[in-house]
Amino acid sequence: MSCANSGASLLGKTVCYVITRPVNLLVWGVTWFHLYSLCQFGGLRINVPVLLLCLLWWMAAAGYGLYLWICYNRRKREAADVTAERGIMSEAVKWFIKRKDHWQIFMKDKSVVIVDVSCLTAKDKDLLDLKLSAVSVLGKRKYRLTAGIFLSVIALYGSFLVVRSAIPYNGMLSWALDDLMHKRSVTFVHDNLYESGVDGILDDIRKKVDLPETLCLATSFNLHFAPDGTIETFDTMLYGFDENGYFTDSYLITYNAARSKKIDVYLHGTQEAVFDIDKDLRPLIEAVSLMPLEETVSAWNGEAHFGILYYGTREWNSPEGIRLLNHRGESRLPSAEEHYFSGYSISVFCPDNETNVPVRYLYVGYQEFSAQESAYTADYYPEETQDYEVNGDPEAADYPGDGDTEGAGDRETYVVQEGDTLWKIAGQMLESPFRYAEIYELNKSVIEAAAQERGKKDSGNGRLIFRGTLLQMPEQKEDGEEAIEDTVS
Repeated sequence: MSCANSGASLLGKTVCYVITRPVNLLVWGVTWFHLYSLCQFGGLRINVPVLLLCLLWWMAAAGYGLYLWICYNRRKREAADVTAERGIMSEAVKWFIKRKDHWQIFMKDKSVVIVDVSCLTAKDKDLLDLKLSAVSVLGKRKYRLTAGIFLSVIALYGSFLVVRSAIPYNGMLSWALDDLMHKRSVTFVHDNLYESGVDGILDDIRKKVDLPETLCLATSFNLHFAPDGTIETFDTMLYGFDENGYFTDSYLITYNAARSKKIDVYLHGTQEAVFDIDKDLRPLIEAVSLMPLEETVSAWNGEAHFGILYYGTREWNSPEGIRLLNHRGESRLPSAEEHYFSGYSISVFCPDNETNVPVRYLYVGYQEFSAQESAYTADYYPEETQDYEVNGDPEAADYPGDGDTEGAGDRETYVVQEGDTLWKIAGQMLESPFRYAEIYELNKSVIEAAAQERGKKDSGNGRLIFRGTLLQMPEQKEDGEEAIEDTVS
């Protein structure tokens, strides 16, 4: 017996026979149709159950094919004499394969007869051929060839449609693949705003995502919570920066308690960004931990939902709803003379009732409130951190006062010291940190040259400055000018 009639050869022929049965052709078409529908349109409730049924069917077909192969392999016999050939009845034949030297006749009793036709006379061969011609069309080679072409066309076209749905924006599969590569889901544990603040959200995210400490808004931070402080939804997109001020990644963050108890974080939405101090996230984190939030929303008794909205620095031309908040958690209302406000603004509001005037906390950081103050300035002094500083705590022992910093007494030039930033220099030298942009524009060539000398691509719009750089100071505001002229919106 030749290798063409070996067990491996019989396995291939048995698989071909099973898969080309009419019912399997139908299931093959149904399988690819629903697979394409799932990849292109989604529809999990319809397509997934059908595909599972098809999978079960193919598993059963594979089991049946294996059973047939075992039977054929065990009950295999050769017939070399005319008597044996004349004993083969067409009604007992299920299907057959004709080759040049050997014919394989698969019987309904799950046996296979291998005939060496080279040993037959022309008369016996013609007689056997006549008997096989009476076998059902499903057992003949032409049918199997046609069925094979049908299977191949369906598979090729179906594969084309599935691959096309994986191309970005062409189908649901592309979004599923995008989520697989860029989406991270994190179980939300610190979901009470009163207890954990915004810090709790970031702490949970950092369990799965390498979220840097330095973050700024790309859009806004919008959060809704229940009267007991349970966070219901929030959405934001953040830019992250490393300790050297270089962009690391973007983070699109969303959460909806009604859909899932997980925070979804989408990475790599932006390839490049520059830190914008007006959209720094730290004022929000600090302010929420300090503001009397529960007391604030209790004034809106009966409301089912409350919200927090933060865009970073904002301007207001009315004192309505304005409250100033400092690092001690102290708050005060504007004086009668104050009508213009600019600073890091956290709005607390009722999303379901617009008649309730939002409370807008303007976080002023280390500014102290005193009975003598007559004008509002939006100076914000967060805690210092190495290589990323906005300003220091004026109560700290190492805070550089006018007598400690070279050039502090000279309002025309300043020599950059270790740990300085333009924000800090503007606060010390110009009495308003919001004039940092003026210092950068006036000294842009010097700052960029110093950054490039130290192997940096650029200064990040003045974010990176280096010790020993001589800076020219903008002109001072004359006495009596309003504080609002010192701010950059």
